[in-house]
Amino acid sequence: MNKKKVGIITYHFARNYGAVLQCYALRKYLEKAGYDAVVLNAVSRIQEKNNSVFHKKDGVKNVLVNAVLLPFVKQRLKKEKGFADFVENYIPHTEKVVNTEQLKALVDREQYCAIISGSDQVWNPHIFDFDEMFFFPFETKAKKIGYSVSIGDSSLDDIRAFSKYAKEFPCVGLREKGAREKVEAICEHSVVDTVDPVLLLTREDWESFVDKESVLSKEKYLLCYLIDKKPIKRNMEIAEQIAKAHGMKIKYIWMHLEKESFRSNFMNDASPVEFLNYMYYASAVLTDGYHGTVFSTIFNKPIYSVINNRQSTDSRIRDYLTQIGLEGRIFYGDALDIPQNRIDYAEVDSKIRTVADASKVFLKTAIEK
Repeated sequence: MNKKKVGIITYHFARNYGAVLQCYALRKYLEKAGYDAVVLNAVSRIQEKNNSVFHKKDGVKNVLVNAVLLPFVKQRLKKEKGFADFVENYIPHTEKVVNTEQLKALVDREQYCAIISGSDQVWNPHIFDFDEMFFFPFETKAKKIGYSVSIGDSSLDDIRAFSKYAKEFPCVGLREKGAREKVEAICEHSVVDTVDPVLLLTREDWESFVDKESVLSKEKYLLCYLIDKKPIKRNMEIAEQIAKAHGMKIKYIWMHLEKESFRSNFMNDASPVEFLNYMYYASAVLTDGYHGTVFSTIFNKPIYSVINNRQSTDSRIRDYLTQIGLEGRIFYGDALDIPQNRIDYAEVDSKIRTVADASKVFLKTAIEK
């Protein structure tokens, strides 16, 4: 009996740990569930340009950017290769398509029973490399499904223009509860809360990437996985305070290359597999990132989840930690409010399994009905 074919569109091409790992997780889970799942290799021109190690020498600004980044060339090349190798080795994907017309031709030719948009911020037009392809803006016999989609901090006005496409998705799973009203408005039907795909896999699934002979196992360190650029100085001060209190070294994975990145404890070239190893062996984690938060809970780490802007409408971290009973591990960058409460991971793991199981039911029902 032939397996049902399912296509997935998401930010698999981004050089971002969360984006690539959530893509891997959704496809892998669908494979384990008995489907012939593949990632639709939709890559916009903007994404290709963003992933380039060197900026085109088409202006004074790009020449200056290349000069500033020159000291990091070796690290950037290693990181780029690490991401490219991960996608090539662990994420089965189609030939590349760069626009809606090519995507429609691919979907029609392969005759997928379902095509899934998600997860990650695929419905957030504020993302610089957002593309309408994430809404499958064409007619097809394939069932359109939104899985754990996120709109980030977008307003209803930001996404209203895509309502004509969203209405063609009979089943939509939403990652953030705070966006429910907005997404239901453009879909014109109710949506379901679903977990990020990384939670569809077990801790043991993720441990398959861990090097059990790693030298990291002999170190006691605080892993600081930081996304935001502006509060880096403040967050580094907080990291030093936490590390000193618990007798830990500090290792940084930061999504930017600035003067701080010259420090020896900044891991500027980590691949997705190395990221998982750094996370697995950490004694504790300080992060302002959503996936940094989620992987900390998967690996049962003492987590310090800092939200840099108290007024932010991006509720991803708050929603997730509240859902699993860890809202007490959130703080807003005040050194006096660093969380001290203990974490009962037996209870947390149970809550994660409950919400993950419900999301698995949603996926199966959406594909099969």
